[in-house]
Amino acid sequence: MDNYYVGLMSGTSLDAIDAVLLRIEDNGGIEVVSLINTPFPDHISGLLRDMIASKTESLHELCSLDTELGEIYAAITLDLISKSGYKPGDIRAIGCHGQTVRHQPDGKHP
Repeated sequence: MDNYYVGLMSGTSLDAIDAVLLRIEDNGGIEVVSLINTPFPDHISGLLRDMIASKTESLHELCSLDTELGEIYAAITLDLISKSGYKPGDIRAIGCHGQTVRHQPDGKHP
């Protein structure tokens, strides 16, 4: 039986969101079915850049941006699935790391 998975990735460059649809066979075989690269909407990349540059941000701003990003990730995922000829019900799982806004690899709790 084939299993289909979607992966989403964006980085601190804020240039785009990469999405991939994979087929993973029970025997471990992996095939890239489709992939797309979608630029961040200008207003979102601007908000993210402001948040990354800021040393403080309000919880309200963070939650609002998180909601907008979730909607963008969902739209990209649905677009990828549709363009690939599949339906959302065909997808076993979706992986998305979210968006890094406060990268602190040397912090007390990295």
